[in-house]
Amino acid sequence: AKMSTMDARAVLESELNKNLTAVGATKSTMTWKPTAGTADADGRALDGPVELTINTKLPDKELRKQVVDPIKPYMEKAKVFSLVMNDSASHANWTYNVQPATSSPDSETGAQ
Repeated sequence: AKMSTMDARAVLESELNKNLTAVGATKSTMTWKPTAGTADADGRALDGPVELTINTKLPDKELRKQVVDPIKPYMEKAKVFSLVMNDSASHANWTYNVQPATSSPDSETGAQ
């Protein structure tokens, strides 16, 4: 279905909040930054590509998969080509990257 960038970001943020709550994460914050331009700008409202950083405290670092995996289908539509999750409890961080599709739908890579 057709979805605007802003609609995809709203769904992505809502789902992330729901998933973080479901796994018992605490002290969760999200920061949206434009991939180019000033670091002070709130990237959530921009139409261009953004980076999303999630700072949280997970009860178990393996729960990150339950938080991020369900939102991966929205990342490209939301123009979130880089998502970083920082877990203060385990002192770990994970980066998920999506490459924007070009002419072939096979050009998207899975998040690592």
